[in-house]
Amino acid sequence: MNKCFRVIWNKARHAWVVACEFALGSGKPGRSKRVVGASLALSMALLSDPSAALTAALEEVEEKNLIWIMQMHDPDASPLVQMGLLGAGLAAYEAGGGSAGAPYSMAIGDAATVDAGASDAIAIGKNAQVTGGAYKSIAIGADAMVDDVAGGMMGHQSSSSIALGDRSRVGKNSWDSVAVGYGAEVADNADFGVALGSFAKVQSSATRSMALGQHATANHANSVALGAYTRTDRTNSVAVGGRQITNVNAGTQTNDAVNLGQLTQTNQTVSGLAGSVSTLNASMTTLTGNALLWDAGTGAYKAMHGGLPGKITDLAAGTAATDAVNKGQLDSLASTVDIINNTGTRYFKANSTGTDASAAGVDAIAIAIGEAAKASTTESLAAGANAQASGMRSTAVGGSSIASGERGTALGHNASASGNFGTAIGALARTSAAASDGVALGFNASVSNGNSVALGAKSTTDRADSVSVGHGPLKRQITNVAAGT
Repeated sequence: MNKCFRVIWNKARHAWVVACEFALGSGKPGRSKRVVGASLALSMALLSDPSAALTAALEEVEEKNLIWIMQMHDPDASPLVQMGLLGAGLAAYEAGGGSAGAPYSMAIGDAATVDAGASDAIAIGKNAQVTGGAYKSIAIGADAMVDDVAGGMMGHQSSSSIALGDRSRVGKNSWDSVAVGYGAEVADNADFGVALGSFAKVQSSATRSMALGQHATANHANSVALGAYTRTDRTNSVAVGGRQITNVNAGTQTNDAVNLGQLTQTNQTVSGLAGSVSTLNASMTTLTGNALLWDAGTGAYKAMHGGLPGKITDLAAGTAATDAVNKGQLDSLASTVDIINNTGTRYFKANSTGTDASAAGVDAIAIAIGEAAKASTTESLAAGANAQASGMRSTAVGGSSIASGERGTALGHNASASGNFGTAIGALARTSAAASDGVALGFNASVSNGNSVALGAKSTTDRADSVSVGHGPLKRQITNVAAGT
């Protein structure tokens, strides 16, 4: 162990220095050792009894293997002790009125301060400060500060931060941050912030951000303000303050920046496409002028252009049901119709200017030889002028014939089958509505009873389930009747 055995006067420091056995006297070079201040208690003892206190101090210094510096505030004053002794290995260095209150720390300069919780910290310059629990931090420059709340090393503090430059500052809870330059600042709660340049600033909560340049400001998290007076306006961005970025290599990946050369090439390509589109638009205009146009009002295509009707030429003959037909096909059809109209169909002629026939029932068939024939029910047939088949599956053949009963049949002019399943054959022959299954055969034959037969002209029935061959005074014989069996 090195033994300290004497006190020597240091002209440069204006202080008495306790030197080890390897140190030389005044004017000779000596070997420096680690420096600690003496305790406040020892300072008071020196004031009251300097020789006794000095003897006690030397004994403690020798016992603990320490070096003791006594600062002289005035060359003519008694030596004063700045701080108390610290244990070996927990040394702190103070000079020029500084106060280093934490282990392994250093405070140099008038009112320079390292707080007790900021171990391994350095404060150099007038009023330079490392406060609270900002351990392993550095503040260099007049009024430079690494600021932090009071607390231990385990909390979230502004540890491992650097404030370099007059009035530079790293705020509370800004871990691993750097502020370099006059007035540069990393504000509170801005971990990993970097402010480089006079008055450069990383704003509060703008974590992982950088402000590079005089008065540059990073306002948002994970952003970069590059250049004097540049400010960021969103997170995850780089702002250059309206400056050009030069010497940018051409981008190759999806998220790469592109340079002007690439944009120029793209613009040339787009210009070429624009020319092609213009040509295409001109062609489309020409095509539109010559094309069929859809008319939403009529739901059809029209060939009218400029208000004048047009025509479609070179149209092939249609072959499928939904194909358009050309004039040649229509001319052929018109020729056939003319032939039929002029010469008629062999064995059949029809001519009428009266009311059209109508088939209104499902599966009804209307054949008009005359006018106003009408079949109004399912599977009915009306043939002849004013013939009417209104019964279900009925048949009326002859002018003004009527078949109104279900499955009724009326054949002859003015014949009428009104009963269901009735049959009236002959002019004016008729079966009444009450005479179902009746049969009237002959001119003016009439059946009034169900399941009866009126056989012969003017024959009538007077009872059901009977056959009549005459009426009143008109009687007929029935001849050629075979013997009953």
